[in-house]
Amino acid sequence: MRHFVSHVATMLVLALLAAAIALPLSLRTAKDTAFTLTANTDVLSVEPLCDQELVWDLGRAEAVALGAGATPPARAASATSVHLRGGARAVLERRPDGLWRIDLTRGPLHARCIAQTGQPAVVVTVDDQHLELPTDPGKGPRALSVRTTRPAAAGKGQDADDKPSGTVLLLSGRVVLGELLRHGGGWQQTTSPLLREGKLEARTREPFTDRSVPVIEETLDAGSRVDTHACLAHAEAPAQLACLGTAPVSASGIVYDNKDRALDVKLHVTTARIGIAQHGGEQRAVAVTWWNRFVSLQFVQMFAATLLLLGTLAQTVVALPALFRPSPSS
Repeated sequence: MRHFVSHVATMLVLALLAAAIALPLSLRTAKDTAFTLTANTDVLSVEPLCDQELVWDLGRAEAVALGAGATPPARAASATSVHLRGGARAVLERRPDGLWRIDLTRGPLHARCIAQTGQPAVVVTVDDQHLELPTDPGKGPRALSVRTTRPAAAGKGQDADDKPSGTVLLLSGRVVLGELLRHGGGWQQTTSPLLREGKLEARTREPFTDRSVPVIEETLDAGSRVDTHACLAHAEAPAQLACLGTAPVSASGIVYDNKDRALDVKLHVTTARIGIAQHGGEQRAVAVTWWNRFVSLQFVQMFAATLLLLGTLAQTVVALPALFRPSPSS
C-alpha cells in the first residue's frame, strides 16, 4: 500500500511539473512570427499607415466625388491613378459585371497622419483632372468613388470581359478581407461581397538553424473576415484608433483579379496575432505561442522520435528472455 501511495505521489509531482512548464509556453505569444494569407475574395479594404503611400494605376476608369462639394463624374480615361497616403481607407470590390469599384474615404488614422504630413490622404487623377479629399473633413467631398470601364468597342456579352484584366495592385498597411452580408438588397442585390475561400499560415524561425518553419495552417471559411491588425472587435473610431496603435504590424502584398470575377490576394504579415471573425460572430485571435514553436522544432521532434525508438527497443530487449524461457508444464 505504501508503495502504491508513493507511486501515485510521484506521478502527481511529474504531472504538476509538466503543467508548470507547458502552461507558460501555451500562454506566452511568440513575437518573431510572420503570417502568410492567400485568399479569394469579392472585397477587401486597405488603410495605409502614416508613413506609407500607395499608387494604383487603373487604366480606363471614371471617378466621382460624393457629399458636400461633389463634382460631376470625371470622364472615362485611359490613364487613371489613385494615390493613397496614411489616413486613407480604400474599399476595393470586384463587381459581378467584372469591373472594379474603389470607394475612397478617410480612415481612423486620418487626423493623426494629416498632422504629420499635411497632405491630402486621397488623390485621384483622371488624365489632367484631379479629385482629392481635403485635409479638413469639413470641407469638400466626404468620399470618392472610382469605377473601371470597358473600351467603347467592348460589349457586355463579349468573352473578353470574362478574362482577368491583368491589373496588379500593391497593398500595405491594415488590410481587411471580406465584408458583412448585405441584407434587404431586393432583386437589385445580386451578390454580397464576401471572402470566398482562403488559407492562413503562420511561420517562425528555429533558434538554432534560423530556418523558417510552418507552425499553424488554417483554412479560412467562406464568409469570414480577416484583419491583419486584429481590430475587428472595435467598431467605433476611438477604439479602432487605440487598437491600431497597440502593436507594430507590417502587412504587404498584392491583389489581382481572376477569371471567376473575384480578387486573388497574397499577403505577408509580420505581427503577433491576426484577427478572424465568422459572419455574425466575434473576432478571435490567431497567434503563435511558445508551445507552438517548441513542438515545431526539428530538434524536439527528432528527440521525441529517438526517445520513442529507444523506449520500444528497451521493452523488446526486456521481453526477449521471456520468449525463450521454458514453460512450467514442460
